[in-house]
Amino acid sequence: MAVATGVVDVVSYLGLGRVFTANMTGNLVLLGISGGAGRGRSALLSALAVAGFAGGAMAGARFVDRAGSPAAAWPPRVAISLGVESLLLAAFEVGWLLCHAHPEGAALSMLIITSGVAMGLQSAATRRLAGSAVSTTYVTGMLTALMASLADGRRGPSEPRRAAAVLVAVAVGALVGAVLLSRLPLLTPTVSAGILGVVTIIAAGRSRAGRGPAAV
Repeated sequence: MAVATGVVDVVSYLGLGRVFTANMTGNLVLLGISGGAGRGRSALLSALAVAGFAGGAMAGARFVDRAGSPAAAWPPRVAISLGVESLLLAAFEVGWLLCHAHPEGAALSMLIITSGVAMGLQSAATRRLAGSAVSTTYVTGMLTALMASLADGRRGPSEPRRAAAVLVAVAVGALVGAVLLSRLPLLTPTVSAGILGVVTIIAAGRSRAGRGPAAV
């Protein structure tokens, strides 16, 4: 999912008017910059991304937090939430294709919102699985967690490994997304949709088996 995050942010930043739909820290900064510079259109696009992400995170949290199984298990509601996210990313790809990778006007706004909602759902799902220990969208927090884990030698080795894995995965996803966007722009969003499709299948299988997540 962290790889998918990197791809999504590359597509959103380079293809959707210089906004982030997964990285809200950066997006809020862009919103402030656009507002301060009087760039109303850019500010509006950033605001749409924030609204989409916030709506997805709220809806996702309300849905998955009703799961009654222990936090270590893959609740069925988490699998369903990830399935909805994969469908939203697939819908994004369809819209992206219809716009020939150059959305404008209402189509641009809808794609930003769709992507933002999808990433908000992902954030809520990972929070349900791992609490505040892991986030596939809050990269600043994961970097802080990695440094804190390294500074505190009493913590187990799994925490720094997990945080480092997320950071590397996001960077790899961004690299892959940038390369594909320059060479196969029409198909680039398919990567993130495909990844979430695979994750959904794994989540559904683990929820039926009642097993905990091996990794996020």
